Amino acid sequence: MNEMIKTAKEFLGEKYFSSLNITYLEDNDKSLLQVSRNDKEVVIKYGQLSSLFRGLTIIKERANENRYDVTYHRHFESNCWMIDVSRNATFKISQVKKVIMIMALFGMNRLMLYTEDTYEMKKYPYFGYLRGRYTKEDIRELVEYGNSLGVELVPCIETLDHLGRTLRWDAFSSVTDGPTNVMVEEEKTYVFIEEMIKTCREDYDSKLIHLGMDECWGLGLGKYKNIHGLPKDRTELFNNHLKRVIEICKKYDFHPIIWGDMYYRLVNVDGNYYSDKDLTPEIKAMIPKDVTLIYWDYYHDNKKIYDDMVKKYLSLDNPTYFAGGAWNWATFSPFIKLALARSAFALESMIEYKVKDVMVTTWGDSGAECSNYTALPTLALYSVFDYEGKNDLEAVKSLLLAVCEEKLENMYLLDSSNELFDVDYPKETNCGRFYLYQDPMLGLFDKTVKDDYRDRYASYLPKLKKAKEESKYYSYIYENMYDLINLLKEKVDLGVRLRKAYHLKDMNTLKTLKNKDIPLIIKLLDTFKKSFKARWDKENRGFGYEVMDGRLSFLKGRLETTIERLDDYLNKKIEKIDELEEEILPFSVDIKDEDLFAWKWDLIVTPREL
Repeated sequence: MNEMIKTAKEFLGEKYFSSLNITYLEDNDKSLLQVSRNDKEVVIKYGQLSSLFRGLTIIKERANENRYDVTYHRHFESNCWMIDVSRNATFKISQVKKVIMIMALFGMNRLMLYTEDTYEMKKYPYFGYLRGRYTKEDIRELVEYGNSLGVELVPCIETLDHLGRTLRWDAFSSVTDGPTNVMVEEEKTYVFIEEMIKTCREDYDSKLIHLGMDECWGLGLGKYKNIHGLPKDRTELFNNHLKRVIEICKKYDFHPIIWGDMYYRLVNVDGNYYSDKDLTPEIKAMIPKDVTLIYWDYYHDNKKIYDDMVKKYLSLDNPTYFAGGAWNWATFSPFIKLALARSAFALESMIEYKVKDVMVTTWGDSGAECSNYTALPTLALYSVFDYEGKNDLEAVKSLLLAVCEEKLENMYLLDSSNELFDVDYPKETNCGRFYLYQDPMLGLFDKTVKDDYRDRYASYLPKLKKAKEESKYYSYIYENMYDLINLLKEKVDLGVRLRKAYHLKDMNTLKTLKNKDIPLIIKLLDTFKKSFKARWDKENRGFGYEVMDGRLSFLKGRLETTIERLDDYLNKKIEKIDELEEEILPFSVDIKDEDLFAWKWDLIVTPREL
């Protein structure tokens, strides 16, 4: 422990501790953290190891005070970060260790690495093949490092759905139901799942295992239906599968955790998770009692919805876990302001209803385009709620500055590519993403572009430049965001300008677009791609970058094709540009511009099938 305390002090800055005599006293009260200072004498009384490291952070936060006595009783038994290391990006081992240190200094005590197939199973060589999977030695190294800082690593896997990258291989045809879900009631499936759980037992110390089991839209509707017929009761089918997997968990001394949505989805005709409809007494009675259910919710903007949903969970005879989101998915920019606002509503509810286990999730949906480090403000908020029991933004700022040497105001700037609207409350739109990717001639989102968007993007550039200069650890993230905004400033209205000049037969403007504007955009795209790759290489293993390489190269190719088509048109080699002849329609007839969220890259770049 002494060695890790020394490492933690070095991370925070040895100057904050070199003149102090610090005494560490372990207490039987696991919730306790007390830090007392009387001149040069400091006592940290802690109930668990992560609280000790949070105590070191408090010393730095209050470095200008010679006397204080602060006492906290933690509101959560576990405060977890779940990092997606399956959807394109696999975090480097060195980066996971940095994350564990930050978590300990925040006072968090649990980490889950979401590994659909990115962990090694020697009996199944195609499992995680060419996906950057962690070896058994990798996992053990992280488990032991986490233990030394009071951060428990819990296996987080999939045992029903979200296995599409594995089931694509014909080596798994015997356990496949649909494109992403396994065949339930098939014995080979349970041999496969047992090997997963057995592997986790070998690699992890934890008594907990997260089995996934969410969003299985195709349960029993693929190959299963062809063999057994349409299932009469899909809830029973799900429940029976869960029971089989729970028995395997017991064999390997694991307590299982699952996402809790499937029971609610299966009782609603439309598959809605967050409906007003509760489970029937019959379904409540059938749920195995020896499994923890996670109420996950990233989407709501008022406390009452969280209250109502968590009360449904608490009415069951199962332990309840809550998972919120740091909103870093399907976007280059995070949604830090949105994540903080929604997390505050959620955590106020969890504390009121005495939910003892909470987690922040960071997902890599649609390419892992956003850095995991953009979740740091949300993690800090979870820590503040854990120790203080309330929403205190000044405490979040202080914690973020002490541990990461980052200003919250600077990190807000990372939201910039999606912030083009005058609104009082942060909006859930990844407009920066679809304005980047959309085709210059097809312009699927051109109807949403406003005249002031170029100026809005331009206004962020000096602020991002300053934030980059001030950042100690994450200047490369600000640099990449600067390059994105600089690119968007030129590209956001390219299709609008192009189409307008074409229909006005403004040949001079078309020449300028061909000879100057689009070549500039290509140059800025190259700059952005270079800094994006630098960020990727710093944080992630090489596997998965091929997707981003392809997407950005695709965009560059379309820009180059646009130049060629303009050249042919201007030189009368072609009579018209077909794509520019057709009128652009709104991307959505139901959703407001400021609420558009485009998940799929292929749906952004073309109305055709890729």
